[in-house]
Amino acid sequence: MGAMAAYVLQIATLTLLYMILAQGLNLGLSATGLFDLGYVAFFALGAYTTGILMVDWHWNFWLVIPVVLLQGALWGGLRAGLFFRLEGYGFAACTFAFAALVMLVIGKESALTGGMMGLSGISRPELFGQVFTQPRECYYLVLALLLVVLWVLVRVRKSRLGRAWYALRVDPVAAACMGIDTTRYKFAASVLSAMIGALAGAFYATWFRFLHPDMFTFRESILVLGLVAFGGYGSISGALLGALLLIPLSEILYFILPAGLGPARFLLLGLLVVLTLRWRPAGLLPAWGREGERHD
Repeated sequence: MGAMAAYVLQIATLTLLYMILAQGLNLGLSATGLFDLGYVAFFALGAYTTGILMVDWHWNFWLVIPVVLLQGALWGGLRAGLFFRLEGYGFAACTFAFAALVMLVIGKESALTGGMMGLSGISRPELFGQVFTQPRECYYLVLALLLVVLWVLVRVRKSRLGRAWYALRVDPVAAACMGIDTTRYKFAASVLSAMIGALAGAFYATWFRFLHPDMFTFRESILVLGLVAFGGYGSISGALLGALLLIPLSEILYFILPAGLGPARFLLLGLLVVLTLRWRPAGLLPAWGREGERHD
């Protein structure tokens, strides 16, 4: 495989990874109506859990996945239990503080996580004796994970749980008056959202094979939030579209901008999102909601 083909495949793999993250955050935002500024914490917890189990305990990747999902559910449930009484700016600030605390612990616990020296030596996934070492194999693996996430989300949205989330998104006051336990259903959405973020982190760890606290900054949470806002709040297809357009665009801007201005691409991406929301406040492919627009 040529260098250019390998690079394109890497960008495609990264795009699929952010599609998973966007789906997880989108679920939490649409069901709870609360802005999450610390979603990167679940991404980091999933990645470091995978790295620690595979490096220190020599676990197989497929055995790590259930543990990653469980810890994602536990942390998502814990955070929901602590912060759901808050609303608006209070909830957003606490989610940011939660992520900052997680990254502080990861950076300081060098004996467990490698601290600021990083965690290296993470092995690749292996299936039936075949080690996923080629870029194409990693691409198909994250594609399979994305398809599983989409299958789960579609099935859940057609269930009683999904209809309750729909009611909460359209009119939470009316949903509560109809007897829907808003706290319980918001809690369920937060747990599933955290599990999806942790799953993305598990793949990320085995793909890069090295983890460092600087790989999970506040910028990542804002980037995923921008993907959701740009694509369409509450929409499965909108979250996919947001990642499909913005992640490759970010890489294109990195190369076409003058040397030293590479980080400015995030400023340009933010400007694009703001301009899009100026003319389409619900995003490019919004879900059905109060505006009367319908997708998914």
